[in-house]
Amino acid sequence: WIIGAAFVILPHFTVGLLSDYKICGDSECESLLSRVQAIKDHRGKDCRFLSFRKGDTIFVYHKLTGKREDLWAGSVCLMSLSICLLLYVKKNIIKNGSFPNSL
Repeated sequence: WIIGAAFVILPHFTVGLLSDYKICGDSECESLLSRVQAIKDHRGKDCRFLSFRKGDTIFVYHKLTGKREDLWAGSVCLMSLSICLLLYVKKNIIKNGSFPNSL
C-alpha cells in the first residue's frame, strides 16, 4: 500500500498547479469561450503546452487567472492526423478571433 500511496501523492508535489483559478464558459469548463488565431509558430515546452503554426485556429475553453494569467487552455486540430489536442497556450502568441455566438 506504500507504493500505491506514493503514486497518488508524489505527482502532486512534482507537477503542481499551473494557476489558482480559471475563467470558464460553464460550470464544467466544457463550452467554447473563443476562437483565436496563432500570430507565430510555437513549439510547446512540454506535454502540457500546444505546438502550432502561424495562422492555426485555436479553440479556447478556459483562461487561467491568479498565479498564471498568461495561459489559456485550448485545442488545435491536426487535420493530417485527424486529432484535436486540448492543452495550454500562452495568450501573447495568439490574437482574439470570434466568440461562440458567431462561430
